[in-house]
Amino acid sequence: MEKQAELDSQIARIEAALGATAKALAAAKARASDDAARQKAQEEAEAARAEAESLRARVVELEEALKAQDAKAAGPAPGEADGVRMRAALEAMQAASADLRAQAPGAADASLQAENEALRAARAMDLAEMQALLAELEPMLEASNA
Repeated sequence: MEKQAELDSQIARIEAALGATAKALAAAKARASDDAARQKAQEEAEAARAEAESLRARVVELEEALKAQDAKAAGPAPGEADGVRMRAALEAMQAASADLRAQAPGAADASLQAENEALRAARAMDLAEMQALLAELEPMLEASNA
């Protein structure tokens, strides 16, 4: 009977050890499956990040193409070509006036008068351009104040 009790005791310890081992094995399998799931989720997240970056680059590319297309479609504003030509002519005249004053002392008055007239014309052109811009902005300002 004593041997039977000792055997029962050992069997109980072995069964307890087997139960603990089974629990540990199940936990290890769960961790392994969690690690695999975590690894898969990380890979999917990295793929999503790469795709998002690619899409961001595509959006930037399309926005730049749209801006270029809008600029091309708009073309130069009315009077803008005249303004560029006027400014270039004014710069050329100022350089010529400076040369003329250096060469002939009496020509300074005439060159200064011509330069003043050119500056007045450039100012008038700038004012006209500013008024055209204000005329374009006025309906937008009225709409925002309404």
